[in-house]
Amino acid sequence: MLGYNADGTINWSKAPKVSGFTISSLSHIVANSENELVITGASQSAFRFSVQCFSSSGDSIWARLLSHASASVKDLKQAPDGGYIIAVNFNEYGMKLVSLVKTDSLGRVYTLGRMETPEKNKLMFYPNPASNQVSFTTEKFVPANISIIDLQGRICKISPMTGLRTTLVTDDLAPGIYLYKYQTTNSVLSGKLIISH
Repeated sequence: MLGYNADGTINWSKAPKVSGFTISSLSHIVANSENELVITGASQSAFRFSVQCFSSSGDSIWARLLSHASASVKDLKQAPDGGYIIAVNFNEYGMKLVSLVKTDSLGRVYTLGRMETPEKNKLMFYPNPASNQVSFTTEKFVPANISIIDLQGRICKISPMTGLRTTLVTDDLAPGIYLYKYQTTNSVLSGKLIISH
């Protein structure tokens, strides 16, 4: 990375490194709300991609090295909460897949997708894509709230989960990609939900 003066001369030069790995290719750069540069990149030898934040003078503020074989970052956006949403393509079991990764403002990752709570309670939802409604089910009842959030971070729907299954009507939502959030008193699970009519 190079930082230039107003007259076009080089002010500084930095080689991004995360946990000892040199980043061999940069894929996306965004200026965040603090006028810092947040970049995503890849380390070919380690099959990893990174998210790194630099000051306007090129000093590293924070860095995260994320692993996934054959991963490539396709998009990077700053979320309204100050974190980042990263769209990643990767190959798994011979299939090309897309995943969304949500971070906080310091690049710490929140996994999106089907997960288990510390109590080993599985959350499932269907159908996906949804048109008129989407149902969320768990193996055991834990009081929780289910939210559907758009990619700008706005809560579009919220409902308490009062049993093993809760259904939310989605026919009033615009077609597109959303995030669902299942929140109990001690855990949060989230993932991608597609609405298509």
